[in-house]
Amino acid sequence: MKTKLSLKGTLVYKIFKNNILIEEVIENNLVVDNGRNLITHFLAGDNLADFIERVAFGTNGSPTNNTDSQIVSAFVKPISGFDYTGVGQVRFNWELLPTENNGMTIAEFGLISSNGLLFARRVRTTPLYKESDIHIMGYWMIAL
Repeated sequence: MKTKLSLKGTLVYKIFKNNILIEEVIENNLVVDNGRNLITHFLAGDNLADFIERVAFGTNGSPTNNTDSQIVSAFVKPISGFDYTGVGQVRFNWELLPTENNGMTIAEFGLISSNGLLFARRVRTTPLYKESDIHIMGYWMIAL
């Protein structure tokens, strides 16, 4: 019997301006080759110290590609926590505060490992100019 392991990612976030919800986004994302390699190394018991721990916001609006390996002009911060939401599912919670990353036009999001590898990437349809009245709360769901 043959079983193929597939990774599915979903990026979910809400954008608030002056504490008023202005946009809610639910989009599938691409788990890039580095992310797939991270999983295979983990399953083999190699590099067990490398795990998902950060989220990144960047300026590159070009379409996602399996070979993507970085977030451009990245603002990177730790995830705020994680939850196991079902069999083969993990949710990485994150938040971008009004005091953080102001002045950037956010065009992309990334999920980053502790060794700095890009695991997953998603590009916004319309870039968002981050100002001090913008607060973003979200999570990244990864499912096997």
